[in-house]
Order: sequence, then C-alpha cells, then structure tokens
Amino acid sequence: MFDKQFDLRYFEMDQHGGASPTTILTLLEETAADHCLAIKQSLFDLFNQNIGWILLGGYMQMERYPLYKEKITIRTWLSNYTSIRGSRENIIYDEQRNIIGRARGLWLFYDILRRMPVRIFEDIKEKWSCYPEESISYNINRKLRRSNQPSIKKVFWCTDMIWIQIST
Repeated sequence: MFDKQFDLRYFEMDQHGGASPTTILTLLEETAADHCLAIKQSLFDLFNQNIGWILLGGYMQMERYPLYKEKITIRTWLSNYTSIRGSRENIIYDEQRNIIGRARGLWLFYDILRRMPVRIFEDIKEKWSCYPEESISYNINRKLRRSNQPSIKKVFWCTDMIWIQIST
C-alpha cells in the first residue's frame, strides 16, 4: 500500500470551496504516479521506454468532497493483476482518518509505439506485489449503458469564471 497526502488548493475548488470530481480524479492519478516513482519506475522512465499505463475504466464514490485547505490522504494499492493489466484501489481519508471516498481503476500496461498491450515488468509486480482487498465493490469491467436522456446535470465552476454544465 502507498499513501500520499495533499493540501487542497484554491484552483482545485468549485464555487462553494469544495473539491470538484475532476480534482479528485487528478489527485488519484498523481498518487498512482508517485506509487510508480516509489518503486523507481516513474512514468517518465516508462515513457522513455515507450511504455505507459492506460486507464480502461473505473468507478469513484464520494461520501463528501474535501474543502479548501483541507488535508486529505489517498491510499492506493493493486488488488489484482494479470500479465497486462491491473486493478488499482484507492481510499480517500480526511484529516481525522474518516473515509470520504473510494475508487477503483482498471489499468492496461501499453507499448506506445506498437500501440498494443505488453506484459507488466516483473520488477513492477515484485515491488508492488498484490493486496487482494477491494476498496469498493463495483465491477469496473462492466460496460456503461448508453443514455439518450441525462439523469443528472452538474454545473462545475472554473477559476477563470467560466461555468461548465455536464449532463450524464
């Protein structure tokens, strides 16, 4: 398992001073990148070998979004993997160690030049190992249903005062 702490900054907030879903996803990505760096397989080192990780799918559930200047900790680990892909688990804690969010992602190890999956390096599998506990019970392999009518509309605020509305 790997933990990373963050202090939330102004430009990561919505108009009410709470972190946006995009902010949380960005912090999850940063935590995964630092987990790579911790085993001396930084994303830049992999990129220099024409290798990268591609997110195939995922799911995030938040109990609440953290507020401006709040300190949060994201814990991440791999719960399982095959020769070419792995499931990354995440738990998001507030300063009092209460769980405020959970996420799962399915990642593919990928050869950028050949544009095809490749085997995860043995060095990575050995150093990360595997902890079979899931952060949230959700099948990230399931395909999403297409919807012609949005069921939820969410307005996001950007720091340059542009309002964005996203329908899902």
